[in-house]
Amino acid sequence: MQCDDNLSCPAMIPVLSKPDTLPGTERQSAHFNRHGETVAQQAGLDVGRHFLTHHFYDSNRTHLALNIILHLIHNSSYASMMWIQKTITLKPRSRGFHLITSEIISSLAELKQFNIGIAHLFIQHTSASLTINENADPSVRSDMENHFNQSAPENQKFYTHTYEGPDDITAHLKTTTIGNSLTIPIKNGQLGLGTWQGIYLGEHRNHGGSRKLVVTMNGD
Repeated sequence: MQCDDNLSCPAMIPVLSKPDTLPGTERQSAHFNRHGETVAQQAGLDVGRHFLTHHFYDSNRTHLALNIILHLIHNSSYASMMWIQKTITLKPRSRGFHLITSEIISSLAELKQFNIGIAHLFIQHTSASLTINENADPSVRSDMENHFNQSAPENQKFYTHTYEGPDDITAHLKTTTIGNSLTIPIKNGQLGLGTWQGIYLGEHRNHGGSRKLVVTMNGD
């Protein structure tokens, strides 16, 4: 099979000149058109280069293979994947756990541009948290507030970071315990939450004020 560097022939790697030195390599090479595209899409040129370096002994063929990977990346769905990032400012809320799913969705008109993808939510604060839990019975949220108040009680003698009040260090402890980010699948222009799932803001300060979320969306 003859190919030139302009990729005028099908994207298939030629058989090794020394197939007997690496059992199974010829078979791997014959299937590179399928496997190599996956490598290119998922890991990019660096992994493709590593793959080829270990399976090709002829420098000209290695050069051709690298060009083919570039061609695959350029023409694959990976190259057309979309990235959108924006910052959402949530309205101030009282101390406790709050459903914020609707407020987030109403601020993400761009969701409709994705058929499939991932949304990453990151809260830019050290005294508030994000989590996913039941969206129906509000007693879940009040029970969670009571639980974390017991697990991180205020006015302990060993606390020193109380410059802003007794809820200062306890807010940091709750944020560390619960977390500051979420990853949610995007499906057909919507967040892929379950029927009973909602996004919670954990507001751990008595007067936390507005909170900012950085939302990053990636997909097709």
